[in-house]
Parts: sequence; C-alpha cells; structure tokens
Amino acid sequence: VPAAEESERRAPQAMSEFLAQRVLGRCNSVESAEKFFVWLREQAQAGEHIRGRPCTLEDVALAEQRCKEEWARKDSSKVDGDEGADTSSSSSSSESDNEKEKKEKGIAGRC
Repeated sequence: VPAAEESERRAPQAMSEFLAQRVLGRCNSVESAEKFFVWLREQAQAGEHIRGRPCTLEDVALAEQRCKEEWARKDSSKVDGDEGADTSSSSSSSESDNEKEKKEKGIAGRC
C-alpha cells in the first residue's frame, strides 16, 4: 500500500510536469499560453482526461507556475546575455512561421 500512496503522491507532479512541457514546447510567454491554461482548467473541472491521463486543477496550477518560472528565467537570461545584440530580425520571421504552424495543429493553436 505505501507504494500505491507514493505513486498517488507523485501522479499530480508527473501530470503537471507533462502539461508544463507541452505548454513550454508550444508557447513563448504567459500571454500566449493563457488560452491554453483556460482550456486546461475547463477540462480539469469537467473531469476530462488529457492525452488519456486524468487531470486536476492542481495539476494545471502547478504546470502554470512551472511555465511562468521557466519564462521568467529565460527572460532574465535574455536580458543578461543579449546586451548589444540584435537578433530580432532573424527570429521574428521564424516566430511568425512557428505561430502559423501552431494554429494549424488544433490544440497547439491555443498558444
């Protein structure tokens, strides 16, 4: 029984990490992920499964927190590492291509 309890305690973290990785792979900021998190919360409240896995509001909240921390870390790294470097022209066209591709992929279009 302790092994089952251990598994249950790890399950929310595992699902939250799964959700965080999916969102981080598709969205670049809190703003771009907001619709995705709204959808995830709706699914969790309705008791729906995400990719065949049960999902709770706690999972979504933990995933959102994890994503915010990661984006904040990346933003601070950019500020520290990009002083004087202008990479906006090369990345902006690829970002717009990525956004178009995401919109064509259903759920990924939420970001």
